[in-house]
Amino acid sequence: MAEEQSSHLVSAAVLVLLFLFSGRHLLAEGQGWLNNSLNLRVDDHFSLIIKSQIRAHNITFQDPFLYFLESGFNYKLPKDFYLNTLYRRQTSKSKDRQVNENRYVLETGWKTALKKTFGFDWRFRTEIRTFEQDADANHLCFRLYARLTANIKIGELDLKPFVADEPFYDTKRDAFSQNRFYLGSTVPLSDKVEFVISYLRQDLKGRGTNHILNTGFNLRF
Repeated sequence: MAEEQSSHLVSAAVLVLLFLFSGRHLLAEGQGWLNNSLNLRVDDHFSLIIKSQIRAHNITFQDPFLYFLESGFNYKLPKDFYLNTLYRRQTSKSKDRQVNENRYVLETGWKTALKKTFGFDWRFRTEIRTFEQDADANHLCFRLYARLTANIKIGELDLKPFVADEPFYDTKRDAFSQNRFYLGSTVPLSDKVEFVISYLRQDLKGRGTNHILNTGFNLRF
């Protein structure tokens, strides 16, 4: 019991301290990303996935510049592995142009429990990125996402804090083009609905760093 309480306190303290550290960046220059997902179970192995995202230049979401809608299928494999096939339609806007992009995605992943309080999961994602009107060069992108999670309870509130990292490699540059660092928490609202909030630091090679308030809802039926 003492060990479990200590783990909970450490998880909560790290989460609070890092959010305080990132808060000044978000208020001064942060972007806002709104992510929502819907997972519809078909049977014990298959489910339908629908995801959407809006990105804005500020954390009040008053100046959106990118939208995407993604859908596809999830297939559960033995020993906690899974396989996703997805299609994404993405539109990004700037002052002088609009870029329409189609992505064809194959993704696999795995998760496991670490003792009673912690968990670990990873996913590897391959994207074929194609652009309309020759807005950019078609290319492949490879993304590896790894996450450490915890389960804590503060009064009646259940929290699932997490820390994650996601490097990107693409064939357009033939190099690692960006890295995303995540720090946040999932808040279960019911058996079917959860709210996710996180700080996301996006380091773009040769283009600087973005500080992002990343939030949204996950629904499962």
